[in-house]
Amino acid sequence: MSEERLCIFIDGGNVFHAANTLKIHVDLAKLVTALTANRTLIRAYYYDATSNTPAQQRFFDKLRHLGFAVKTLPLRQYQGTPFEKGIDVMLVTDMLTLAHTNTYDTALLVSGDKDFTYTLQKLKTLGKTIEVAAFTHALATELQHAADNTILLDHLIPKIKL
Repeated sequence: MSEERLCIFIDGGNVFHAANTLKIHVDLAKLVTALTANRTLIRAYYYDATSNTPAQQRFFDKLRHLGFAVKTLPLRQYQGTPFEKGIDVMLVTDMLTLAHTNTYDTALLVSGDKDFTYTLQKLKTLGKTIEVAAFTHALATELQHAADNTILLDHLIPKIKL
């Protein structure tokens, strides 16, 4: 094991929709193993909106059992349409808080969402190494440029498929 301390932050909705486009299901435990490599994993965090269905709760419970820190907020409704609100802010707050408490050396964001770009730039000013892992079709150019390293999940599909 390397002395490099790693925290992985998974944007669950982003990963789900990107994988769904490719018609695959990602095994999150395998994903974390593949991304950790020879580093010391402090913790993997999983963020998602929830509709509180029994199946979804079983999924979250399984992740918790595997050691993930699962962070959820309820889906909101607008004119009968469910939508996610606040998940990105929760993820960003945890990334910044854990950086300020020097919990990790490297933050690995599993998302292609360009909304995280500014946060990654700020984390770099704190001396943190920033990595982004995403599927090519869902990776914003701005996010990729903000990272020190980009991992294309397309190349890991055989290792991370459910």
